Amino acid sequence: MTSIKTIVALVGLAVGSQATANELDKRYSISEFVSINIDSGYQQKNLNSVVGSYKLPSDIELIGQAINFVLLNTGYELEPINEMALESVRLLTKQLPHIHKQFSYVSVENVIQTIVGDGFSVKFDNVRRLVSINPAYHTESGIK
Repeated sequence: MTSIKTIVALVGLAVGSQATANELDKRYSISEFVSINIDSGYQQKNLNSVVGSYKLPSDIELIGQAINFVLLNTGYELEPINEMALESVRLLTKQLPHIHKQFSYVSVENVIQTIVGDGFSVKFDNVRRLVSINPAYHTESGIK
C-alpha cells in the first residue's frame, strides 16, 4: 500500500514539474544573465483586445457593415442573423453615426461596444469565434 502512495506522489510530482517546465519554455536563455521572452503577446492571444486605428470607408453606412469591417482581420464574425434577438437585427440595419466613422488607438471590443451603444452588450465566443450583440435590459440594480 505504501508503494502505491509513493507511485501516486511521484506521478503527481512529475505532472507538476511538467507544467512548470512548460512555463519555463516560454523564455530562451542567451547567457547566464540574459533571457528572451519567446511567448506570443497579449494581443495575439486575446484578439478582441487588439488595439488599432480604424477609418471606415465612405460606402459603409450601416452599423452592421461597420462591425463587420472592424472584425475583418480578427478571425471573428457576427453570429448568424437567425440566432440574434430582433432588437439586435434592427440595430445592425440602422444608420451609422458619422462620429463612428473613425477610431484611433482603441481595442476591437471597445470599438464594437461604442458603435452599438450602452443599450446592447457585446460578447465574444472564443470557441466558435463569434461576436454576439444582445439588448442590455435595465433592472433596479442597473443594466444587465
